[in-house]
Amino acid sequence: MIENEHQYRISKAALNRFVTALEDYQPSQKLHPKLVIAQRGAFQGQIDSLKAELEEFEQLKKSALSLDTEPLENIAEKLIQARVARGFTQAQLAAKLKMKPQQIQRYEATHYANASLTRVIEVARVLQSAK
Repeated sequence: MIENEHQYRISKAALNRFVTALEDYQPSQKLHPKLVIAQRGAFQGQIDSLKAELEEFEQLKKSALSLDTEPLENIAEKLIQARVARGFTQAQLAAKLKMKPQQIQRYEATHYANASLTRVIEVARVLQSAK
């Protein structure tokens, strides 16, 4: 995913280089035809990927994307509810996450205020997979 204008410019330049490279590609006569097809496919795959990323970024810039924050505001409560609904103790959840039970106790006591986004996602995945 392209996240800013700098990455957009770099990706656009890379796309132009790949297009030129594919257009100028002259395989050696010694190469097996399947290898030539694979090399052309690799160029085309990069071109297609970059075009899709550029298009996504351009569309996002044109859109008035709405961000619903309500589910995020209640994420700590939902994680605690999911743990209880799955029948996990804090110690059992901690074991699944390979951490000490006291860490889960601290997370829940502070409503995950000190947990990183990566950790919150990891907890959510463990609880989701335990359905």
